[in-house]
Amino acid sequence: MSPGVYEFSGDVEIVAGGRLRGVGATIVLDEVATLSVGGNGISIDSPADPRGFVLFADDENDSTIVFNGDVSLGGNIYARRATLQSQSGTHHVDGVVAVRNLATTSGRIDVSSAGIASQQQPGELALVR
Repeated sequence: MSPGVYEFSGDVEIVAGGRLRGVGATIVLDEVATLSVGGNGISIDSPADPRGFVLFADDENDSTIVFNGDVSLGGNIYARRATLQSQSGTHHVDGVVAVRNLATTSGRIDVSSAGIASQQQPGELALVR
């Protein structure tokens, strides 16, 4: 994936043997889209700005986002009404994760928010179309 915003209105599924890679990309899930990562997984490096979104779900989207396989995301996840489920493996998110529910079975999600100091006042957070 080249830098840019990619909006999906249906199911996004990465299956065995599949891999999604990108630099400076943002995946947007509309109100009914789902994301299921398996196979060789997903790797997206976001711009240096730690406020950059890597995964953004519409406020009406209450799907379950499934991580199973290699996941490395260099930015923030915002899916306010969705569930993020880690089924197996260790998944890395270099940013903030804002979801309704976080569920793990045999997987693990490592979250770091490097570059966001605790004493800073949060700025306005928005995704503009």
